[in-house]
Amino acid sequence: MSEERATRYHIRRREFLNDNPELPAFIIGVVEDTSDLPDDPEDRWKWGTVVLDLADCSRRVSFDFDLNDAASRANSLRKINLIAEVVNAVRDAIAVEVESRNARPQRKKRAQGLRGVTSQSSKSNGALGKRLSHLILNQTIVGSNPTRAASFSHGTVAER
Repeated sequence: MSEERATRYHIRRREFLNDNPELPAFIIGVVEDTSDLPDDPEDRWKWGTVVLDLADCSRRVSFDFDLNDAASRANSLRKINLIAEVVNAVRDAIAVEVESRNARPQRKKRAQGLRGVTSQSSKSNGALGKRLSHLILNQTIVGSNPTRAASFSHGTVAER
């Protein structure tokens, strides 16, 4: 009777990356613990589960880490160290940028600026100014992608 092995992991973790659960960005990291498996030269066991998947809302990247032989293991360790180094550097840069942006004085939104300009022109131009003001505030702007039109209505922007 063969003895079944319970699979163990160094890490087996899945996390969603956004606070909003409707946004499907995620990370999955899995490294199986193979320390109790023999390296039999006849039927040499080479593979364990190693997964690193990153996804944003529309794309997914999966990294391969080959642990087959000494050279492959060294390359896999080099690869994950480099990924970690770059991710940590980006994290540090984002933290600096967040601090910089939070320290800046806040500007008024552009749509509010338009409202102020059109109100002044309404006063000086009478009915024509009021009509122009209404047209500007309710203007629909379609960029190069017509499926992502933005509509300005009373100082707010809404995607269609």
